[in-house]
Amino acid sequence: MPVNTKSTRQAETVVRRFYEALSTGDTTLVDDALTADWAAVPALRTGPGADGWKAGIAHLRGVFTDLTITIEDVVVSGDLVAVRAVSRGVHTGELLGVPGTGRTVELRAADFHRLVGGRIARTWHLEDYFRGRHPDRAQVRQVAAAVETADRQPSEMAADGEGGSAPARRAALGGRQSSREETSCRRLSGC
Repeated sequence: MPVNTKSTRQAETVVRRFYEALSTGDTTLVDDALTADWAAVPALRTGPGADGWKAGIAHLRGVFTDLTITIEDVVVSGDLVAVRAVSRGVHTGELLGVPGTGRTVELRAADFHRLVGGRIARTWHLEDYFRGRHPDRAQVRQVAAAVETADRQPSEMAADGEGGSAPARRAALGGRQSSREETSCRRLSGC
């Protein structure tokens, strides 16, 4: 089957707008890139849809001073676009319960975007939090707990009796990790 280079270029252009909005803070680009019912997996803490992404952009640009996004690879296959990107900035604001450190950080990510009608309808996102470092167990547990909490909706946490932060849950468990934190920790580093 012949490759339609025009539709491939259009798909890549739309996906690049998604990252340009984050890199520049220009959230008007979001409306050109996303469908009205766009969904992120995992769900954004800032809310669903384009408004959630706009709020996420504002939050991340507040957390990381001098934020830049570099797209390293884009692969288009029909209505699916894969992107490998790296974000860089100075960690100056709180992120997932971790206060700003003043350090320059680099986060690498792989995203898969499903396009419908020339816009992104769904995004699957995975970040590599530990590239180039060997975190200690406390760091792994902290990130694992934050990611686990971020992946769950507040209503799910309340139903499971797990509201609040990971330290609050550990305190309620007599200083032990919850089984979810323990599982996430094992997945991340074998601790």
